[in-house]
Amino acid sequence: MGLSISSCSVWSRDLESDSYLPQSDWIRYRRNDVDPITFQELAMSHFKHSIYKFALVKYPYNTKNTKAIYLYADSGVHDRLGIRMMKCEFKGSSLYIYFRNEKVKQLWNNTDEKFEWFTKDSNGPLWQNFNDKWEFSKLEEPGYVSFGKIVWRKKYRYKKNGITSNQHVNNYGYAYNYILEDTI
Repeated sequence: MGLSISSCSVWSRDLESDSYLPQSDWIRYRRNDVDPITFQELAMSHFKHSIYKFALVKYPYNTKNTKAIYLYADSGVHDRLGIRMMKCEFKGSSLYIYFRNEKVKQLWNNTDEKFEWFTKDSNGPLWQNFNDKWEFSKLEEPGYVSFGKIVWRKKYRYKKNGITSNQHVNNYGYAYNYILEDTI
């Protein structure tokens, strides 16, 4: 994320229509008294919180109608989304987090979750809850024409809910259908 970033926002894509929702989940503009590096770190920290809410199906993602969420930089300029920095979506029982380049990945790795921008957010930090229900699966570095990705896999107790490993890996519905169960 370059030094010229003046705003960041998170957008959701609808599961059924595959279109962006008309309003962003949140948008923040950099004030003149906030240096660009600090602003980028804050935006990434809050996007982490949004990803954890998405993975744990917490408000505003508790309706099960969200296909993916995106972090955009310099959004809202001339009614355009801006530059996509990251994307997060379910595939089967896995959570894929795509990042634009190595700098964005480093920013992701070097920031902690924060939620202070959101006064109505009563969830508090969600990292521990996320870590209890999801396990790291793999990391793929970005290529010349491809985003890199981090893959997390849902932790399941197979005997409790009776699903097979084939369902665990390949069924898109399990990402939402069993996420509300007490799986760990």
